[in-house]
Amino acid sequence: MIKLKKTMETAKLPEYATPAATGADCFLPDEVCLRPGVVTMVDLGLLLCDCPYHIELQLRMRSGWAKKGVMLANGIGSVDSDYRGNLKVLLFNSTSADVVLSKGDRIVQLVPAARLQHQKFEWTDVVSQTERGDGGFGHTGK
Repeated sequence: MIKLKKTMETAKLPEYATPAATGADCFLPDEVCLRPGVVTMVDLGLLLCDCPYHIELQLRMRSGWAKKGVMLANGIGSVDSDYRGNLKVLLFNSTSADVVLSKGDRIVQLVPAARLQHQKFEWTDVVSQTERGDGGFGHTGK
C-alpha cells in the first residue's frame, strides 16, 4: 500500500484508468500556465507518507501532452521508497505559446516499479549474445 497525504485541498488520489493500467493518473490540483521554453515546477498536492521498501515510484508524462508540446523536463521522475515529501514534477513547454493546464487535468502517471531485492552489480569481461546485440536508438526502424 502506498500512502499519501493531501497538501492541497483540491488534490485527488491517483487513479488507474483501466484494470490493466500499470500507471495511475495524477491530477492537477490547480490551474497552471506553462510559459514557452520554460521549466515549471508543479506540485501535485500529494505528500508521500509510506511506500513499500524497494518500490520506486516513476512519474511519467501522459502521452497525449506530447501533442501539445508539454513534457517532463527530466524525462522521467524517480521517487525512492524512503522519500518523505511532496510529489512535484518539472514540466517543460516546448511550444512558442503559453499552455494552460486546467485543475483536474490528468498530467502524469505514477508507476510503481519494484527493485529485485537481491539484485547486485559485478564486473565481468564476458558479454552474453542476444539477437538484438548492441543495436539501439531506433535501429529497428519502428
